[in-house]
Amino acid sequence: MTGISIRNKIIACCCWAILMVCSATFVSCSHDSDYTNVDEPADRVVLVYMVAENSLSGSDRFDYADIKEMLSGTSYIPKGDHLIVYLDNTNLPALYDIDRKTDASSYYYLEPVKQWQEDVNSASPEMLDEVLSYVYKHYPAESYGLVMWSHGSGWIANHQNYTSAPVHSDSPARKPKTSFGIDNELNTSSNKGAKMEVWDMAKVLKQYDRLQFVFFDACFMQCIEVAYELRDVAPYIIGSPAEIPAPGAHYGRIMSSLFKHDFNPDDLTSAYFNYYNQDNWESTYGVLLSAIKTSELDAFADVMANIFRSHDVNELNLMNTLNYLDFDFVGVRNGLPDFYDIKGVMQNALSDAEYQEWLAAFNNVVVSSYASNTWYTIYEKRDIPVDHDQYSGVSVFLDLKKYADYKMPFPEDYLLTAWGRRMKESQNNE
Repeated sequence: MTGISIRNKIIACCCWAILMVCSATFVSCSHDSDYTNVDEPADRVVLVYMVAENSLSGSDRFDYADIKEMLSGTSYIPKGDHLIVYLDNTNLPALYDIDRKTDASSYYYLEPVKQWQEDVNSASPEMLDEVLSYVYKHYPAESYGLVMWSHGSGWIANHQNYTSAPVHSDSPARKPKTSFGIDNELNTSSNKGAKMEVWDMAKVLKQYDRLQFVFFDACFMQCIEVAYELRDVAPYIIGSPAEIPAPGAHYGRIMSSLFKHDFNPDDLTSAYFNYYNQDNWESTYGVLLSAIKTSELDAFADVMANIFRSHDVNELNLMNTLNYLDFDFVGVRNGLPDFYDIKGVMQNALSDAEYQEWLAAFNNVVVSSYASNTWYTIYEKRDIPVDHDQYSGVSVFLDLKKYADYKMPFPEDYLLTAWGRRMKESQNNE
């Protein structure tokens, strides 16, 4: 799911809610039951945070389809555990509690445990905080999981889709650059609206302990810049470096891996991948996925900083590098930079001996990685072949001269990320 209607073919990347009218003396209000049906702390509670006030709740209704898949997998939710779904689409936002006793077959038969009575900006860190606070208060658990479901464009937003919508953030006084989600704040399926910066996301998530994983069911989010921003949030970050298939994860197939007591990221990535690669024989989609172990990221950043300090990585040695979005072909007009595979970059930039040393460090970081032979990109409207020798499942930004030549803001945006600042400091300390 990306910043444009990626799920119309790819990747790439309800009953109608009853409108409640609040008294004129209040700016906003919500109805919710101030209780929990949890008799004792669960082993795990998983929150699926669905930012769907965009094209994902358009005619294809990917939001409802994924909730139907969740309901098909309730038997895999252990007794006492809960799947909490926050859904903000073209209706008013609501929170749903799904467990193994839930007998609804589709979204239309679910009753919310919390219903907002006015529209909200679900792409704001404040809203993410509000939802997490509610879940932690009402559903105590030994551990938690978080699924971030929406459009995505990695560490940088699609500049073509910027609006003047205010962004509530204590980040540098700039319009948003890193991006998750789109909330148009109009209750429509438009893809123009507010987005969430990754450092704001990280600031919110750091307040909530016991998170076992953050899983992005969204395009382009598995880049080293996003993972490094979230390195203190959860042990594992899971996602795709490219555009994901139109339907995203099949939640019925991944339910058991979300709730496994001893969480293993490979269970999740393999179940997601196998649905498209083996089990779903009618599917024409391809999918690329990986899982990053965050405890290894600081050591890996040191390795990368040394490489960038001593090697000139430029356009000349990137000619045949695996690239998940070609800036020269589509990025100029779509406002996105190249998304190079980090392994392909290092293969082309390092000597054989240097590459083997780098690979040893990298293999500590990526603990699970899968790739089909192709993936579909909506930007070029075609299947792109995967060079498996170069594939790692993680993308990286390179500050290339061509961006300045095109007067694109990517280099200065990059320095707003923790990874970008770390790499720049290494070059300044030569």
